[in-house]
Amino acid sequence: MPLASTSASIILAAGLGIISAAAAALLPDPSTASALSIVDDNRLRLICVAGSLGGAVMSVMLFQVKTNRELAAKITTSALAGIMFAPMILRYLKWADLTDAILAVSAIVALLSWTVLQSIVPMAANLLKRKAEAALDAKERS
Repeated sequence: MPLASTSASIILAAGLGIISAAAAALLPDPSTASALSIVDDNRLRLICVAGSLGGAVMSVMLFQVKTNRELAAKITTSALAGIMFAPMILRYLKWADLTDAILAVSAIVALLSWTVLQSIVPMAANLLKRKAEAALDAKERS
């Protein structure tokens, strides 16, 4: 079964990305972009959204998903991760005023977020579980 023919979420994400990119292109380039954060500037925020949605769609197309529910969860999680985490990475790198960097970093964050979250969350849960068990064992011994 072809993935794109049964999945409206891919078409919706791609359409929202196109609309965000078009809206960002129509907004004027602010003269004080470096003084603002991405969240404060509508144009940069729309570029971040477009990059995140593009990265989410690339993630779905590159990595296999089994069900439409997993597809929707992957697109949503990837896009939200790109929108939430890319501005902080860009601020840390001091690239927050570079349009191309915003698009690329938000797409990369969205592309990698599903895999990173699926590997880091279980590792962190196992680490916390082992620490809690060790603390209980130490408490029982004393």
